[in-house]
Amino acid sequence: MGNVYLTGMMGCGKTAIGRKAAKKTERRFWDIDARIEKEAGSTITRIFEELGESGFRKMETDMLRRIAKEETNAIISCGGGIILSDENIRLMKSSGTIVYIERDIAVIAGKVDIKNRPVLQRDRDNIKKVFESRKQRYESSCDHKLLNDATIEKAVDSLIALLKL
Repeated sequence: MGNVYLTGMMGCGKTAIGRKAAKKTERRFWDIDARIEKEAGSTITRIFEELGESGFRKMETDMLRRIAKEETNAIISCGGGIILSDENIRLMKSSGTIVYIERDIAVIAGKVDIKNRPVLQRDRDNIKKVFESRKQRYESSCDHKLLNDATIEKAVDSLIALLKL
């Protein structure tokens, strides 16, 4: 199977689900955004401010390329916009399986802290616009969809069952 790449909107549960699923299945876990922040010594928000979205997206693709090369059986939480690049989709498909984590956008909008989300800096309502602009890419790029509509534990168990991990 290779790596498991979790995609979806910010706040859909990729990191929480991925971390717990990795622990339960004794796999390595990576959060691409956290790894970028650690290596850059800066926050995603600051990277967006200093390099713009295009600069951040380049860093994201470089990080994905490294992880895809280094890992063969990990669970990877991807940033919400990773699916905007055809190259990123190719990298993920060639080294594993893409799982789109679906969650009601109203639930996400009510929980996401917009001050730490550069794409949402303007206003909370922007999350709906961002979702609408990405929804087709999430759905067309994934190998599987997983609905996160209850507890994280339920979503983790569903992921493990879905992929027979």
